[in-house]
Amino acid sequence: MTLVIDANVGLKWFIEESRSTVARQILEKGASFIAPDIFIPEICNVVWEKVKNQEITAEQGEAIVANVPMVLDHIVPSSEVASRAFALAVQFNHSVYDCLYLELAERDSITLITDDAKLVNIAKKAKLARFVRAL
Repeated sequence: MTLVIDANVGLKWFIEESRSTVARQILEKGASFIAPDIFIPEICNVVWEKVKNQEITAEQGEAIVANVPMVLDHIVPSSEVASRAFALAVQFNHSVYDCLYLELAERDSITLITDDAKLVNIAKKAKLARFVRAL
């Protein structure tokens, strides 16, 4: 089974947050994980903020950043899904970043796992709920 994972879920694999246990259970089930290439900078940015706010050390942040690419079996260039993601973003007034994940799930007819309630609602409005599962 292959799943699209968004940065909200991927971050929970590395940093203890609400529903991290559930996110780690998904990781441990042995599925294949894919994400658009923005997955890595999105997670890196949150890790940087946590270092800046002294929630984790710089060394912990560096270890997380080094391991982020290893959890994905395939990184999809955003250019492959950008046009449709942009159209979804315009139509539903939602970020292109999130719509990249949604479009990847739709394009490949696989499930997107997210912990973003707004994205789940956008998927419903776009009649794409069958491709999205909330954490």
